[in-house]
Amino acid sequence: MKIAALDLGSNTFLLLLAEVESGKITRIHHDECQVTRLAQAVDVNRAFHPDALVRAERCLKEYGAKIRQFQPDRVLAVATSAARDAQNKDEFFRIANEAGIPVKVITGDLEAKMTFRGAIDDLVPDGRCRVIDIGGGSTEYIAGQSGGKIHGQSLDMGCVRLTERFVTGHPVKPLEVEKMRLAVGQHLEGLDPAIKQGAGPLVAVAGTPTTLAAVVLGIEFDSEQIHGFRLSKAVVDGWLVKLAGMK
Repeated sequence: MKIAALDLGSNTFLLLLAEVESGKITRIHHDECQVTRLAQAVDVNRAFHPDALVRAERCLKEYGAKIRQFQPDRVLAVATSAARDAQNKDEFFRIANEAGIPVKVITGDLEAKMTFRGAIDDLVPDGRCRVIDIGGGSTEYIAGQSGGKIHGQSLDMGCVRLTERFVTGHPVKPLEVEKMRLAVGQHLEGLDPAIKQGAGPLVAVAGTPTTLAAVVLGIEFDSEQIHGFRLSKAVVDGWLVKLAGMK
């Protein structure tokens, strides 16, 4: 079966054109990511910014053309945090429908569970692990075991949301970094105890950790080299200081 899958997030839009058999991807025809920053100003205005909708429309038109050329049996498109929060989400739906892409907004809890299943498929197929998905508008934190019970929670903190709330310019001021640390800490205090007590390796997905991995490796984005790359806490802390100090 030929599938077109789209993850229309708060910062990036992902498109995957693939062949699937028995729930497993057998061949990838096209894999693309575009930064749309759909969540621009949503945290403040609770609505999509006109500029963000223009970027989204441009991207969806391109994706729609590629999907039609691929002629999939099914098109599966989901939208996440920004679409959950924006009061003018109908305008986004109109743009997507005109591009031939019907979109479904999923809950944060469902987003967390889907993220977990996708992340551990080949990295930790049988063992227990934790997964973190740092998005533009929200971050999902999940703990569990493949084939077993999964505990997931979506938190209203993401790279776009935190940047708009706390960062006023570059270099980022130490006080702004500290305010972000405190805000993240407050969100994490509200995590389900079952998630806090989760065991196993921590698997990070989405643009923030994968971009950091590319920076550490000193390469352009290459999914094959980045997939499974290990980032230590010391390395992450070191790059936080370096990146915050850049203009």
